[in-house]
Amino acid sequence: EESDFCNQLFKWSTEVLGYLTKSKETSDCVFSVSPEDISLYLPALPVVFLNGSESNVGESYKVMIDDYNLQFQEKLREMCNYASTPRAGLDRFFVMLFVVSQLKAISHTYVNHVNYVEEVHRKQIFAALGKELSLSDITACMRDIYKRKFSENKQPVPFSYCIRNNQNRKHLKSSIGFLSILEKETNQHIYMLPGGKEETTITMKISASIQIAMQSYRRVHGWLRHVFSEDTESYVLQANVKQYGSFILLLGTLLEDNQIDCKCACVLHHGQQLEIPLSTTDLPTAKEFSRAISSISEEQQEFSRLFRSMQLEGSLFVVGTIPIQPQLEKVLNLPECSLSKRFELQEQIIGLFVDHQIPGDILRFDGETDLSTEDKIQQVSYNVHTILELVASEVKQEEEQKQEQKLASRELLENFQCKLSSTSMRLERTHQLALETELIGMSTLQLLETQQQQLLDQDARLNEIGKSVSRMRNISCSISAELDYHSDLLQLPQEIPSAPGHSKKVSLLGKLFAQHEEHKYHTGPIKQESTGVVNEENIEEDNKEEDNPINSEHPATSEVHSSIDQHEHSHVNLIQTQQDVFEMRRILENTFESDDVTADAV
Repeated sequence: EESDFCNQLFKWSTEVLGYLTKSKETSDCVFSVSPEDISLYLPALPVVFLNGSESNVGESYKVMIDDYNLQFQEKLREMCNYASTPRAGLDRFFVMLFVVSQLKAISHTYVNHVNYVEEVHRKQIFAALGKELSLSDITACMRDIYKRKFSENKQPVPFSYCIRNNQNRKHLKSSIGFLSILEKETNQHIYMLPGGKEETTITMKISASIQIAMQSYRRVHGWLRHVFSEDTESYVLQANVKQYGSFILLLGTLLEDNQIDCKCACVLHHGQQLEIPLSTTDLPTAKEFSRAISSISEEQQEFSRLFRSMQLEGSLFVVGTIPIQPQLEKVLNLPECSLSKRFELQEQIIGLFVDHQIPGDILRFDGETDLSTEDKIQQVSYNVHTILELVASEVKQEEEQKQEQKLASRELLENFQCKLSSTSMRLERTHQLALETELIGMSTLQLLETQQQQLLDQDARLNEIGKSVSRMRNISCSISAELDYHSDLLQLPQEIPSAPGHSKKVSLLGKLFAQHEEHKYHTGPIKQESTGVVNEENIEEDNKEEDNPINSEHPATSEVHSSIDQHEHSHVNLIQTQQDVFEMRRILENTFESDDVTADAV
């Protein structure tokens, strides 16, 4: 207890000291004395003597203790005098730090000294025994002590019991199974103090509305479990049954009035083995409980007492075994031990009860009680076979229904697979059509882009043609102006004297002037031969060529082509007109030179 108290005091002082040194108030406080300058007095000292006689050890120990006590009393007197003298400027936090540091140092030193003494003792025991002791060693030592100190009827015995079908018949000594509690690591039986064996009536609820009463033998066991250091052992409840044997295993807790609160149950038969791990939880003793609730409120204390009483009521662990064969004989109204050698019939009955939940009234013997045991067993066997045939027919019908359901499910699955395959084919076709549509769309998009580019090119050409037309108009205007100028020059006076050969030249000039005038007021082309005579047939052919439409796939393209042809014809006509003008000038110059006509007369 002193070591536990010092450990708790050390933890508490460590937490408080950490809080004081890291808090904002302490960090902002200015101490008159630094906390590092605190001088602590530790009045704890381990005293261990080795390699000395008892007399010398006793005398030296007494002298040392007396000196140490005198030193401690003197130090305590100085501290009291220093504390009673009032001093100015003594910091409150500094005093708190000093006290907590003193508590921490004293508790830590005390625990270290106790651990040192225990370590010395451990080494001495190890040197004496030659090995480290474990929990199994302590348990074995206690068993040996029990054998030496206790009488034979009071010694702990292993928890291992045989299970028999008829406990009240001593001549039937064969067992059907075993029940035991083992240590999991060592696989050794635990030892318990058995109580007296007594026959009593025990009640148990198997459902919310059904409660049964059992006449059975009861044994009370006491288990003294040893705990050594921090070593813990695990325990298992082991139940096994022999071949052709069967029993029911019950686990629960014991309530008041011999009532069992069954937590779980299972049926074991035909050589089965079951291991259930046991959880051991220690309840605090009455002294520990009283000390723990002493510092809480009255309401909390009352609640803790009620809960502890409930824990104590359900702290008794109950293990029960019920052999199945005697219970079957009672349910089927058969004599005792009549089913001992009827293993097949016994298994059939257990299968009907467990697997198919058949009521016992259907299988039991209902005839006269004077019949022999064999006749009773035959009637029960007949009832069992009748129910088995009925169950087999029902099982067969269920299997047929399952087969039909499987066939129907298989057909549905096949139909579904066919539909799924057709749907997948449709999806593939749809996917292919989608891909083809996508390709057509892409090609259409490319064609549209090409047509758009062509239209853009045509627009650019039309813009260039417009610019060319504007330039041609400017040229035609300049040529018209020049022709007007030359036409003014060609207007000869009427009083020019006629000379030989003048009439033919003048008529030629008149025709040229007429052609110029026709070109001025009409858009048709003017053709001229080398001799200066206009060829009307060529003019008509040119007009026919102009009137012929230009075949084109697109109307805008045909219009563009026609406009281009018209502009080309206009350009050719203008060039021809310009050549005619130059020819006129040349003829005029030759005429004037040959006929001696003066420039003033012209």
